[in-house]
Amino acid sequence: LRDEWRPERTVGSFRGSELGDCPRYLQYVIQGYKGEPPSPELGMLFADGHLHHDAVRAELAKVGRVTNREFSAWKSFEVEVGTRIAKFNLTGTLDGIFNGDFIFDIKSINPFSFKKLSIPYIYQNYRGYVYQLQTYMELLDKEWSFNLFKDKAFSAMKIFWYKRNPKIFNMVLKKCATNHLA
Repeated sequence: LRDEWRPERTVGSFRGSELGDCPRYLQYVIQGYKGEPPSPELGMLFADGHLHHDAVRAELAKVGRVTNREFSAWKSFEVEVGTRIAKFNLTGTLDGIFNGDFIFDIKSINPFSFKKLSIPYIYQNYRGYVYQLQTYMELLDKEWSFNLFKDKAFSAMKIFWYKRNPKIFNMVLKKCATNHLA
């Protein structure tokens, strides 16, 4: 588990899945610091998440075409912050594309959080998921995406759709640029 945790990073790259994290964490990433490896229990929890992802993709494939599983994408950006220019990459590994047009990301969560899911709740508590999908839409030039949430205990699912929103993505770019130049 220790060897598999957090692959090597390229300084100046931000992962879509980390965009909701705190600025201090992102700054550590930029400077090349490695996080603590997870406990064996947390490692097992991550492995369970992969099982949920595979199960949901299999169900999606029964009703449509699922492509680009675990597809990695990246794009370089130059963003002006005051009088300085930040040059960095945004990267991401999306869970897939549904029917050729819709990027999707699967999240398995506990039943207590699952019951509370709504768009306002997501924007308040899981804003990083929105940033992640907005980034993926930008990287792949797609107009729509969705989060498919799966209740870990009861296998219920909820879907939330997002339209590409340049205003939100510009917030992501500003956040990355500010962290990159700090």
